[in-house]
Amino acid sequence: MALTRDAAEAGADAALVVTPYYFEHGPDAMADYYRRVADASPVPVYLYSVPAFTGRALAPETVGRVADHPNVAGMKDSSGDMAAFKRILARTPDDFDLLVGSGGVYAEALALGGRAASSASPTSCPNSPRPCTRPTTRPSRASATTRSSN
Repeated sequence: MALTRDAAEAGADAALVVTPYYFEHGPDAMADYYRRVADASPVPVYLYSVPAFTGRALAPETVGRVADHPNVAGMKDSSGDMAAFKRILARTPDDFDLLVGSGGVYAEALALGGRAASSASPTSCPNSPRPCTRPTTRPSRASATTRSSN
């Protein structure tokens, strides 16, 4: 929680908060953790699920439980699990910024209604004249549901 305050004092607009990974945490503890961080943070909080580095993915049900917190702005999902991504979309409000962080699923995630892509990959060509990704307007939930059921 102190790190979100430090980030805000340094000029950050938001905080990307990774799931705790040292000890096993159940869904209730995970939801409580994110609520407590969001309560204490002076800047909006983005949940960050990166199971390749933490050993666990943030469950869509847990995301849905904290998505309505006024200081939780969205989530970066780097799991690459499009079935989970769809379940997160179904459990979050339209103004919840759902970002994809796995390069191999950018197009599918954006087509389903993800807000943008955020990856370390573009740092390999930082002087590129064109951005690799840009924010999108989220399709309506009805059109995303139609596409995902095909």
